[in-house]
Amino acid sequence: MNNLMRISELKKSYTDGSGNNLDILKGIDLEISENSTLSISGSSGSGKSTLLHILGGLDQPSSGEIFFKNRSLFTFKNKELADWRNTSIGFVFQSHCLLPDFSAIENVAMPAMISGLNKSEALEKALILLKLVNLSERKDHKPQQLSGGEQQRVAIARALINSPQLILADEPTGNLDMKTGDLVGKMLKTVCKNQNTTLIVVTHNPKLATAMDYQLNLQDGLLQKPSY
Repeated sequence: MNNLMRISELKKSYTDGSGNNLDILKGIDLEISENSTLSISGSSGSGKSTLLHILGGLDQPSSGEIFFKNRSLFTFKNKELADWRNTSIGFVFQSHCLLPDFSAIENVAMPAMISGLNKSEALEKALILLKLVNLSERKDHKPQQLSGGEQQRVAIARALINSPQLILADEPTGNLDMKTGDLVGKMLKTVCKNQNTTLIVVTHNPKLATAMDYQLNLQDGLLQKPSY
């Protein structure tokens, strides 16, 4: 199986208000295979979301390297990095981040239209993805008319609209009850597998974590095999 992403000696530090240096990531080494699923667990404040944001090009590390298909992420110019995020990466966040004035199908289609696909083709593709997450009958509903689980399924469909090679999901079941969270987590993995999309999930949910092909725990700034 080919590597999609390779991380080498990745470090991230912050300076607090007192001038003290806080080491969040202390040297992350990781290889991520194509079409695999990986969970990263850890306590609150351990740096899980920071790591995910760096992998998605939303934040910069203090040092280290990230290679995507053998090309260093840090050689990308600003526009190239933005284009890479829009086409190669899909994000699923805990808070859904749906646009309240747009319907479910319009929310899903939006990234495709931003990348240059015409509206009718984008909507057609969005409907296919809504069918995959069992929401085609709710396509014209706005976010406030959907349950939390339905909103997160819309967010999953939106993350997949540009056929990304990698989905980064940050606590995708964190705002959901256990039953709904199990449904959404299972659907997220199944859809990614069916679309040949690599999935990295940051989660506190042990059931979701252990459902992935590989599990790691972020502790003291380093990735380790979990104890469960």
